[in-house]
Amino acid sequence: MDQELKRVGTRVHTLQEELNVLRTYMDKEYPLKAVQIASLLRSIRNLNEEQQDELEDTEDLAKRFLDTLARKARDEQEHILQSVADKTLLQYQDGLEQMHRNNKELRRQIDVQKEVIDDLVKEVQELHKSIVILHHSLGDPYNTIFPDVLLRQPKCTPDMEVVLNIPTDEDFPL
Repeated sequence: MDQELKRVGTRVHTLQEELNVLRTYMDKEYPLKAVQIASLLRSIRNLNEEQQDELEDTEDLAKRFLDTLARKARDEQEHILQSVADKTLLQYQDGLEQMHRNNKELRRQIDVQKEVIDDLVKEVQELHKSIVILHHSLGDPYNTIFPDVLLRQPKCTPDMEVVLNIPTDEDFPL
């Protein structure tokens, strides 16, 4: 038991020394370490925020750069397309100008022909009116044109008197 008491006493003494070390650590080093840990955590948060800000700035810069490149590419493409179109149109410019002159002349001729057609339509209408007036004023054209040749006489009805005009020898001197 004495041994056990010594052993327990040694153990208690060791534990008291550890407790003193821990108390010293807790009193002196722990607050310092806790402050350092808190400071490091704040620094980490600040660095994360700075990193996020830098990432956003970098993304914004990259987007602006890509937009600038895209705009330059579009401008260059439009310039190339315009120069190709100008060269192509230059080849056909004389033909296009001649076609334009021909189209103007055709439009002018169409307008002239429309006026001629309108005049002819008016003349035809006047002729139709004249024909109608002549038909109504003349009566039977056969009697007017050939009164002696066709000898159109009114038809003889049963109650009409018939006169025969037959020539005799006396009418013919020989």
